[in-house]
Amino acid sequence: MPQPSKKDLEQALNASYKPNASSQQECLGRLTFNAESAFKWALSASTRRDFKGQEPVLSRELRSGDEKLEYGPYGGLYALIFPGATQEQLDKDYEDAIDEKKYIKRDLAEDMAITERVVTRLKSMSPSELEPNTTQEEHDKSIAEWEKKLLEKKQAIADVGKASHALEFGIPDRKGYAQGRYLQGYLLSNGVYYHFVMGSDSNDQRTNAQREAWFSDFMKRFQPRKLYEIPQERGVCFPYGFIPDDGTVPFHTAAGIRFDDRPNVLYVITTQVVGERPITNTLLEATSRASVGLMPGFANEEVAKVLKKRVGPHRAYVGELASEQGGAAVRLTEGKRQFDNYSVYTGYMGWMGSHVLPFIAVDMRSFTQAQTERSKIERLKTDPPSFEESKARLDALLKSIRLRPTTPTMAELQ
Repeated sequence: MPQPSKKDLEQALNASYKPNASSQQECLGRLTFNAESAFKWALSASTRRDFKGQEPVLSRELRSGDEKLEYGPYGGLYALIFPGATQEQLDKDYEDAIDEKKYIKRDLAEDMAITERVVTRLKSMSPSELEPNTTQEEHDKSIAEWEKKLLEKKQAIADVGKASHALEFGIPDRKGYAQGRYLQGYLLSNGVYYHFVMGSDSNDQRTNAQREAWFSDFMKRFQPRKLYEIPQERGVCFPYGFIPDDGTVPFHTAAGIRFDDRPNVLYVITTQVVGERPITNTLLEATSRASVGLMPGFANEEVAKVLKKRVGPHRAYVGELASEQGGAAVRLTEGKRQFDNYSVYTGYMGWMGSHVLPFIAVDMRSFTQAQTERSKIERLKTDPPSFEESKARLDALLKSIRLRPTTPTMAELQ
């Protein structure tokens, strides 16, 4: 693959962008961006898991489906972040992790009891009672197989908890727990609860001790940060957090923001280094969004009837980086209310292996009152603002995105 030129790399800095003095600045991954109005990360204080169990989302209804905060090799560590959560929620999660081995042991004991009953029943039966034309040899083989399963289950029960232990990080406000290769870390700072999970990956050949050492180092180095607080050193930003590194550690960050005065619109920013994780084809995604209402079929025909604006697919810019954009807006009527509903995707494919020119996407989606009326976390009280207003905010956000300046600078820029 060709390498980016000096000019290509300098485009990542977006040096021509001049933020307004009143704008708010935030960071995600190795990027930074500005917004003209106050906003917050679209995360929930509820630690209730969604059906995937790991994504930091506001609710099942108000989301893009792409939110993800991963860091480190193999994609093994991910973060769950809950602003506004409490120490009680953290403590409960920690105790649940410790108690989990009791439930595992209980389930194994129930399974073992069933296996014992099968073995007892087989031994009390003759081959012909089991099944016509069954030989004694086949019957004895079946009994032996079930007895082997029984021994394996007894050993599994004996092994439960052997690989489970508390993790000590040497910092009073942080604690962790290991269950074999499954590691968890807990931290509460400035009203934000951080829960880090490191699962097992088939490509990860490190020993348990090596993985625990890496996880412990991460937990010691992770820095909570306040909203709009921008680090100056190399590293990866999470919402309300930062992990310093040398500028080359793999990551995948995708998190949404919502403006305080327009909670119906979600702007999900995604960034990762090309080649380290699977990525979306930006041209295909932009084209797909812009094709709403064009393909044959009842659903598309209904959309076409209320289509207000088709966006692209066409060239757009993320900072100074040429990108693809596509989307659509419809005008809906519910009772006496009329309002816009829309979706616009903008994506920059990035350069293979470049930490200065990573994959970047911004996915704007609006949500109606009806879409959250059953939510147990948040119900919207208004419908989305006009498409024109939200598109203007999207354009301003895209214009501001750039590589976060660091000291020392990223190696590719030196």
